[in-house]
Amino acid sequence: MHDYELGDRQAAKDNYEFILGFFHKFPQYLSNEFVISSESWGGHYIPTLSVEIVRQQGRPGASPKLNFVGFLVGNPYTSWMNNHQATVKALVGHSLVSYPTAAAWERQCAHIRIAPEYLLTDCIELEARMNVEMAEVNPYVGDC
Repeated sequence: MHDYELGDRQAAKDNYEFILGFFHKFPQYLSNEFVISSESWGGHYIPTLSVEIVRQQGRPGASPKLNFVGFLVGNPYTSWMNNHQATVKALVGHSLVSYPTAAAWERQCAHIRIAPEYLLTDCIELEARMNVEMAEVNPYVGDC
């Protein structure tokens, strides 16, 4: 059995090695501006990968030299509570759930920062109420 390093920091190192491998195989692209992007869970991976690129490229003799100019993250998932808060605001903003239900969720749930504490509240019941109010609407499909 092997010991494996896990986590965002290790993922950044592994992804940086992949990028180096790509440019080793395709050196004709080294002079192009290099931008990395992602969405959702990329809110974790892309900033840490960017830091790793800048750190490694700042070392004397870094090779190959990348023309790294920045990163983009669309709709980043940075924390479970930020995601919950944004989801509730979007649902009420699009009239998919009632304002009273969303306001109750805001009062009782929006301040919670740790998942275990969240499970010990009425928040799960309020989310179930929101699901009932949405009926058959799938908020993840653009054309309902």
